[in-house]
Parts: sequence; structure tokens; C-alpha cells
Amino acid sequence: TTDDPAFVGYALAHWQAAEQLSESEMVQTLGLRADDLALLRLCWRPDPAYPSYADDLRTIAAHCGANPDVLDRVLRTYAP
Repeated sequence: TTDDPAFVGYALAHWQAAEQLSESEMVQTLGLRADDLALLRLCWRPDPAYPSYADDLRTIAAHCGANPDVLDRVLRTYAP
């Protein structure tokens, strides 16, 4: 999932590398429980160009327990 831009894991991997974050720092910044990081990585990455992006983002964030504002920033910054 970290090599495929269709997954949230791709953006998370690029964010982690660019910011030199540990997994625990990622979890804390995203507001996740540690166990939910793997689940978040496996989610399909919503496309900010689509009208459904905001709804898709909120759904993913709620499903995984992530802060939607932080997740939005990561997805927009580290998307292909």
C-alpha cells in the first residue's frame, strides 16, 4: 500500500519520510490509536478533485479515528 498511490498508505509513507516521523509520532499527530494506523493505510485515497472528497475524507477519518484536518493536509500535500 505504500507503493500504490491509490491507497492512503502511499501519502502516509511520503509524509513520514519527508517529516522524519516515527510511527508513534504519526499516530499522535493523526489522533489515532496505534492499532488503527494499519487500517488507515489500507483505505483507498480519496481524490481532492472529486466533489465527494470531503465526504470521503470524513468517512475515512471517522472509520479509523483520525483527525480529518490533519488527514486532509497529509493527503493534499503528499498525493501524487
